[in-house]
Amino acid sequence: MDEEIFKGGFPDSTAHIAQLFTEPEELNRIINGLQVFTDAYEQDPSLLRFHFHKPKELLQHLRDLQLDPVEFTANNPISSTSPKFITQDELDYELTFGNHESDKKYRIYFFFNETHSTQEKTDFIKREYSSGMSTKGITVSRDDMFNPHNSVVLTWAKITKRIDELIADDKYLSDNDKAKISDYLERLENSNIKTKKIRFIESVANLPYAEKRDTLPLRLSDFLNYLDNYEKNYLDKNDLSELRDTNAEQITTLLKNPLKTGQLITALANIQGATCGVFERNNAYSFNVELKELHPRTHVYHLGDTVYIGSSEYEVMAFDNETVRLFDTSFPLFNKEMPRDEFDRKMKENPANDHLLETVIPEQEVTQEKAETAETPYPTSKRLLS
Repeated sequence: MDEEIFKGGFPDSTAHIAQLFTEPEELNRIINGLQVFTDAYEQDPSLLRFHFHKPKELLQHLRDLQLDPVEFTANNPISSTSPKFITQDELDYELTFGNHESDKKYRIYFFFNETHSTQEKTDFIKREYSSGMSTKGITVSRDDMFNPHNSVVLTWAKITKRIDELIADDKYLSDNDKAKISDYLERLENSNIKTKKIRFIESVANLPYAEKRDTLPLRLSDFLNYLDNYEKNYLDKNDLSELRDTNAEQITTLLKNPLKTGQLITALANIQGATCGVFERNNAYSFNVELKELHPRTHVYHLGDTVYIGSSEYEVMAFDNETVRLFDTSFPLFNKEMPRDEFDRKMKENPANDHLLETVIPEQEVTQEKAETAETPYPTSKRLLS
């Protein structure tokens, strides 16, 4: 589906999309795009982070827009009076089909088939249904829930009793539900595995570096695999697309390479700043700290870089092995010179210069670069390792 139709945000995009629905060709294009997504979503539910969206229902609503309206003429006035009471079928429908978020129905079914007391089952039902519901139970109403013709409150005890009866009569799960039990069990197993990995990562997060070094590749690969697609995009931006689906062996090999490790440090810092999740943010930071221990880092500065000596901000104008010349950004008419050794010491002591830290490149890779820079007293473009 063309993402251009969603640009502009609410309410502009909403008005734009509504206009597209009035154009047959555009409506057909949107339906085709949603059909492709719906098919993909049935194969991979992880495409949606939240499952209260119903792609199939939305697709049917859109198809209804393509139907020609049918007019009916009534000879006699039609009464819209609703029945005077909520039927048992309506109550059963609410328990078996109504308001079920993803997998709630399966969780209830398997819990009730285990050995639990009636009170334990009732407590479980309250936990499953309580979000946004009355503390007394759930309300089933006809028509507008805020102005219903009829309504009834099902207490937690009544819900427990009725679900037990429906399960005993083999009426709680539909045939479609039964056909998808294996899919649910697979999702449950994957979720349990993911939970164990998360707990392991968090259990060692605060240990001293030396005590958790051996498990770093395993923990880091599990963490990267856990990330959502928008977070993994930062791996792509740092030339680490191969880590979108990784393992401990691949991470072990990568961490032997200082340059690749440096790219991963940058990617984790990007993820830490962009993610909305507490687990993702905290562990992106923790892994970043661990990775920085693997290879020595030093301050690398170039001509024009901003550096801080004390509380003063300067730009690097020129430097050689003996002297560094600085441009004072607060007093442009004045320049500052200091011995290279003194500058390097003061620059390293100031945390404000941590943006200049880089992983040390292996000596054989910089030998030629050092030889070239040594020939120029005041370089104009080459970088030097401090």
